[in-house]
Amino acid sequence: VKGEDVLQKNLAKARQQANYYKSLFEDKRKTYKGKTSAEIKAIQEKRYGFIELPTGAGKTLVIEEAIACIKPHGTLVITKGKKLVGDLAKTLGQTFPSIQIQQWGGVNVPKRFKQAIDPSKPYIIVSTYQSFTKANHRDPLIREADMVLVDEAHVCVAETFALTVQATPAPY
Repeated sequence: VKGEDVLQKNLAKARQQANYYKSLFEDKRKTYKGKTSAEIKAIQEKRYGFIELPTGAGKTLVIEEAIACIKPHGTLVITKGKKLVGDLAKTLGQTFPSIQIQQWGGVNVPKRFKQAIDPSKPYIIVSTYQSFTKANHRDPLIREADMVLVDEAHVCVAETFALTVQATPAPY
């Protein structure tokens, strides 16, 4: 019985901590969501930019807002990790149901994200770094993209990846 009491106390403490961190996360999202509009407008004016946000602050929201504000014809979203690329493609597919989405890299890619893209219609390509570098600037969808959004941009210091991004003629 004494061991169960300790367990219950520990569970209660863990729940309290989880609720505390959850409230911080929600406050951060609210705080950053309102501030990103000005940052995206600055990116529109300068045609480049760098937005740094802490984990859980809503970088996916920033990606969605950038696409919604700038309304590019073609967007490349590059992220690391096979799971992240799939999650991001799914989220963007839900947010922009009328825009074609293709996923490069990842595992268990849904059929709808493997379909060929009609370059005359708006599109979003969500890719891992490796798949993007492999496709390089030879792919016409990369050459025609108006915007490149790089998640975890510190990876750009890798020479191969940096050269690939620099070869992309996207104005944003």
